Amino acid sequence: MLPVIAGVRVYPEYIADGALVIDDETGLIINYGSREAMLANYVLTATNDSQEPVQIHDHRHKLIMPGFIDTHVHYPQIDMIAAYGEQLLDWLNNYTFVTEANFGDPKIAHDTAQFFLNQLLANGTTSAMVFATSHPLSAEAFFAESHRLNTRMITGNVLMDQNAPEPLCVPAEQSIRDTQNIIDNWHERGRQHVAITPRFAITSSPTQLRLAGELYASHDSVYLQTHLAENRDEVAFVQELYPNHKGYLDVYDDMGLLGRRTTLAHGIYP
Repeated sequence: MLPVIAGVRVYPEYIADGALVIDDETGLIINYGSREAMLANYVLTATNDSQEPVQIHDHRHKLIMPGFIDTHVHYPQIDMIAAYGEQLLDWLNNYTFVTEANFGDPKIAHDTAQFFLNQLLANGTTSAMVFATSHPLSAEAFFAESHRLNTRMITGNVLMDQNAPEPLCVPAEQSIRDTQNIIDNWHERGRQHVAITPRFAITSSPTQLRLAGELYASHDSVYLQTHLAENRDEVAFVQELYPNHKGYLDVYDDMGLLGRRTTLAHGIYP
């Protein structure tokens, strides 16, 4: 008997010689049971009714299991893995932002998205919450490749309008329009979902954060992702920027960024 977070308790069922029935168009499991019963219900029925033949894939002696879910990852950073490990803010300024500035190039965005997604699949990850860059096309390229592969991904253009290199900063109103366009193009298209994505409180002005909160409130099914308290210097910088707030999380709460579809990465320090 296995406990679950919400709902009823689940009683696992062991099927010694089982089969899954999968809809080829949606990729969804529509039935399961013993191999004998599934063959009788689907293969023989389709044959007798002159329906499209059912494809049978034999995976005996192998494990069929759900894909892994990664709740926080940056696809533009895959080529800078193992970059010198300075403290967070210096690492961002000296390495990460330099790398992300290249994602205004459609080819770099496409090729990196393709490589990144293939690496996820090679390691069993089929769903992830992903940071792109502040370039809208970085999110568009990522969604296009994910849609082609039929992976379930959540991403969006990264909102940044201060305390970052000029090529990565997008004015608050424009960045929100960019996010809305991505929502219109990609949200709930196939298995793709959009997250409003302010990088963190340091690189977004109060105006940008508040506009992000308003956009979040206007969409029931859109996600929001950002960073929180990953590094002590980061926490101190946020306190300097927002001295009248009780703490880092209070900034996000005040801006309307907290909700049931909010994901906060890290959250290490008070």
